[in-house]
Formats: sequence, structure tokens, C-alpha cells
Amino acid sequence: MLLDNYQGRLIISQPRCRSEIFSQGVVLIVRHSSNGAWGIMLNKPIPSEEVSIADILEHVGMENPHGVHAPLHVGGPVERGRICVIHSDEWRSSTTQQICTGISVTTDISILSAIVALEGPAQYRIFSGLSVWGAGQLDGEMRGKEPWTPLHQWLSIPADVDTIFQFDTDDQWQHSLALAVDQEVKELF
Repeated sequence: MLLDNYQGRLIISQPRCRSEIFSQGVVLIVRHSSNGAWGIMLNKPIPSEEVSIADILEHVGMENPHGVHAPLHVGGPVERGRICVIHSDEWRSSTTQQICTGISVTTDISILSAIVALEGPAQYRIFSGLSVWGAGQLDGEMRGKEPWTPLHQWLSIPADVDTIFQFDTDDQWQHSLALAVDQEVKELF
């Protein structure tokens, strides 16, 4: 049984999180159902010397006529070869899914083609990999229930365009954490 649905929400790791992958992480939950959940970690850039958008485009045989340079981010530890793009929702393809108001995800190459042709969405971030939870796992982590502990618990806030695109890396975690704490305090009073 699904207790809460986190689709369209940001989950934020707590300061005491010791996970190598998710420490100071902010994850946008794309889908959440009784079968599990998947999302994309927003604030873990991949160093450009490891892999760049140019490497991805070369690998798929795509030209980059305008020399578009965009950072890549680790979306999560699962399916590291999969490219996903979180973007503003004025651009769509047949595989685009709206996550929440103003925010969509596209998982096919058409969006990269549009981006390098300067015909893509106004705001976007490109990710490699996914963050995935099995059935009941995200609910368990959110509540710190066995086999998960309170160290697995996430904070949660609604996703919005500004929080997703305005901040990056540590700034995004700190901003999201401050919003989550402020929300928690307001709910107490």
C-alpha cells in the first residue's frame, strides 16, 4: 500500500546522511507508485574531464553545429548509461512526461537533437543515470522503518522551477534543506 505519493516532489538528504551517493543530495521524484519509485538526483555534476555533452553527442553520431556546452549530472546509481533531461515544459516529444507544473522529463535522444539545434526547452539539465526504489522502499525510507533507519529518512518539499534550475550542487542542497526545515517549522505552529 502506498502511504504518500512523492511524485513531483523534491526529496532532500538530511545533514546526517552518510550515503556516499546521496549525501547532500536533492532528488526530483519523477514517478511513484505501489510498484516503486524513480527520480533524478539534481545536484551532482560529473566533472567535464570524465564525460561531457560533446562525448555523448559524438557517441550517438550527432552534430553540434552551435557548439552547445552543457554540464552533465549524475542522476543516480542505476542505468548510468541512460540519458535523461529535466526541462521546462514548453518543449515536448512523444516520450516527454510532465512531472509537475512547469517541469517535464524526456528520456529519448530527440531532446538532445533539439538542444544542439537551439530549438529545445528554455531551461534544462542533462543527467546520466537514475535513482530507483523498489516497491515500498521509498515509503520505508521516508518513515525510517525497518530495515531502514532514521538515517535513511529524507526531507520533502514540492518541486518548483526555481529550485530545480536556479541552484546547483551544494547551493541546491542548502536551499532545499532550508525550505524543508522552514516548512517543518510552519507545520508545527
